[in-house]
Amino acid sequence: MAEQVTIQDAFDETWGKKKKPKEWEDAYEKWRQDQSQAELQNVVKRLQPVVDSAINRYVGQKAPPTVRQRARILTAKAVQSYDPDRGAGLNTHVYNQLRALQRMSPGISDPFAPPERFRRQQTDIKQATDKMFEELGRDPTDEEIADVTGLPSSRVQKVRNRMRARIPLSVYEDSFDDDDESPDVVGSERTKYDEWIDAVYEDLGEIDRLILMYRTGYRNADVLSNQEIAMRLNISPAAVSQRARRIQQRLDQFHAPA
Repeated sequence: MAEQVTIQDAFDETWGKKKKPKEWEDAYEKWRQDQSQAELQNVVKRLQPVVDSAINRYVGQKAPPTVRQRARILTAKAVQSYDPDRGAGLNTHVYNQLRALQRMSPGISDPFAPPERFRRQQTDIKQATDKMFEELGRDPTDEEIADVTGLPSSRVQKVRNRMRARIPLSVYEDSFDDDDESPDVVGSERTKYDEWIDAVYEDLGEIDRLILMYRTGYRNADVLSNQEIAMRLNISPAAVSQRARRIQQRLDQFHAPA
């Protein structure tokens, strides 16, 4: 049977004589006597090797400063909740409490993360998109995704727009609320021609809608070549060209004399 290595053994092997457990044990006893903030900070300082080890394991060596600051706060709370009568060492107790960093680190690293409702709908839309791609053999439109997810098509468009636009996450925090009628930061300045494209899009079939998007970048879609569009839609490049020509004729009617 292989010899089991305890957390204490790992600490001793890692730090050797540089950081002895006695240092934080002595600091902890001093804090227990007067419960001062200064002594608590001293305990946390002495426990820094434990904190570093936990961060490396649960988050990674390249953890940002915000994560390390949260780790120190969690360490202070762990010191305050530590019960020597339970048998575990202070370092083991702190190490175990810092396991929470694994769950908390994404939100700590990105303090401007999109609201929960957006993340949930983004997941639903992505799952529906992947499933429909397998069924249809092509990318689905916003309207088709709306039918599957049960979300309003305006909401699907709004979420997908922001997914495609890759705008700074701080903008989500400022403007992406639960109101579907709230201003859309992706394209709030609209022209008459934008409204015309909307009207043309609504009159098209599903395949032509996708071609319009991929040829023009409509709704922040990637602009693709005819060959790339053909591969995505599982049709021939010639069919893409023919459909695109008809769509362009519709769009050009905007500039026709009244």
